[in-house]
Amino acid sequence: MRGVPHTVLIDPAGNVVKFNLRGEELVNTVKDILSKPFKPAKSNAKTATAASAVKMAPFKASSAADQKLYDEYEALCKRKDMSKIAKLEAQVRFVLDHNTSPVAPYIMERDFLNILDKSYNQSFSNALSPVLKNNAYAKSYCDKVAELLGEEEE
Repeated sequence: MRGVPHTVLIDPAGNVVKFNLRGEELVNTVKDILSKPFKPAKSNAKTATAASAVKMAPFKASSAADQKLYDEYEALCKRKDMSKIAKLEAQVRFVLDHNTSPVAPYIMERDFLNILDKSYNQSFSNALSPVLKNNAYAKSYCDKVAELLGEEEE
């Protein structure tokens, strides 16, 4: 076997809704999404289009190893030989595989905060290694996720 089938469900606005749905769960989720009227995202400071990354200062590596990881991720982003979904999957896998590096929360905030729903952002923030608890990039990302979750309760 060369791989395991992988699904990524994307809503009409281009946001990632769910990963790895199968069978009835996939059918029911698609029906649920299609049954709701499509409302384009409001254009304001808190909501960005799915295609846009969060505007951030350039990454500042604290070690040569972190700079190498960041450069590797940027090279992955520039690849033209992958479909958008395959690239997104590779980017997510990269971040999760390197969750002990400050590169991970920087990328999570810059590239995924606006395209993943609140629950996936919460899962991503929970996936960060405890060694990053005092890292500025991790704090920034986790604070923004907490802000998103707080908006949901209002």
